[in-house]
Amino acid sequence: MLRTSGVALNACIPRLIRRWYHVDFCAGGIAIRRGGVMDLDKYDIERYNKVHLWLGVNFKPQDEYLEYFEIDYSSQYEIDDQRYRVCRFCADIGERWYDEDFIGIIRREDHLVSIDQMLPNSAIDASEWDRVKAICAGLGVVKVNAMFWYSDGGIQLRVPLKESYNGLHYIGLFEGE
Repeated sequence: MLRTSGVALNACIPRLIRRWYHVDFCAGGIAIRRGGVMDLDKYDIERYNKVHLWLGVNFKPQDEYLEYFEIDYSSQYEIDDQRYRVCRFCADIGERWYDEDFIGIIRREDHLVSIDQMLPNSAIDASEWDRVKAICAGLGVVKVNAMFWYSDGGIQLRVPLKESYNGLHYIGLFEGE
């Protein structure tokens, strides 16, 4: 383990990331390998300026709605172990884990509202809102009560896209604010 100023650098990297990614310390900083392949842009800040957006209708009880995003931190299994329980959101986007620091699960409305009313709560740049509304119109999404977003342009969703992600439609990838 590399130490700098008496601090173990390995301790600075969250446990789940250390379990899923192979972390190597080198002169240029930290190199991350995922699945044995180098992923040198993992910490490229530009990828986090892209925001995936989901909008739709979900009137499930709050705890049931949030369960969709629940990561199992109590698991005795490594994240790449087949016995590790992957959250439903992760399964839907084709990942084993997601960084909770980059997701926005917006409080659901008690009634249906327009997309215009929901978008100010997103992390999407306002210049993208017309594009969001055009995509929603094409999907037949006019009124919504729920929205969530994930800020990581490096994630590529499984194709074909699902019809529903916890009751919401995947709208697309947009510029962040």
